[in-house]
Amino acid sequence: MVNRPDTIAGFHEQDWLIVVEALMYWAEAQDEDGVVGSPRKEQALELAACIADQHGVPIGEVYDQIDENWSGTPGFHTADASD
Repeated sequence: MVNRPDTIAGFHEQDWLIVVEALMYWAEAQDEDGVVGSPRKEQALELAACIADQHGVPIGEVYDQIDENWSGTPGFHTADASD
């Protein structure tokens, strides 16, 4: 079961940091796959930096700011991960 807001407007800062982490992870995987100069990779990194900046977290500190135990804001819509 996953707690999630009904819209992105309800995302908690930890939710956004997980999005940033996912973007960065995806971009790093492109390097491992030998993708060079991909516009999608560059856009993913730009989006990650923008989101982190909006939350006052330097991009280099994102991983340190993520709460590994975060499971969503209590009271938000609860759904199966398959939803």
